Amino acid sequence: MESKFLGKTPKGKTLGSTVQEYRQKYGWTQDELAWRMSMTRVQIGRIERDESVPTVATVEKLEKALQLPPLTLMRIKEVNRTDDGIKKKVGKTMREFEKELVRNMTESELESMCKTISTITGLIKK
Repeated sequence: MESKFLGKTPKGKTLGSTVQEYRQKYGWTQDELAWRMSMTRVQIGRIERDESVPTVATVEKLEKALQLPPLTLMRIKEVNRTDDGIKKKVGKTMREFEKELVRNMTESELESMCKTISTITGLIKK
C-alpha cells in the first residue's frame, strides 16, 4: 500500500483520480488546470497519476482551482509502514502544515484546531 491523499470520495479513489475527475468535469485539459495554478502540465500529470505527494500549499491550490471546499482533498487514508520515502514525504507535508497553522492562527484558534484534528484522527482510525 502507498500513501494517498483522499477526498470525500468512494473508497479506493486517490487524490490523483479525484483531481482528474473534477478537472474533466470542468472540461479542462491538464494544461488549463496547470495554468490556473501556475504549475506545469507535467506536475499536474504526476499528481493525477499519484506519482508525487503534493505539498499542503499545492493541495490548497488544487481545491481552490477546482472550487472544492477546504480540506476536501486533505485526508491521509493509507500509509505503507515499510516505505520510508513516503513516510518522509508525509512527515514533511505535515510539518509544513503545522508551520502554517502556527504562523497564521491565534492561540484560541490553535486550541480549536487541535480539537478538530483529534476528532479527524479518531475518524481516520476507524
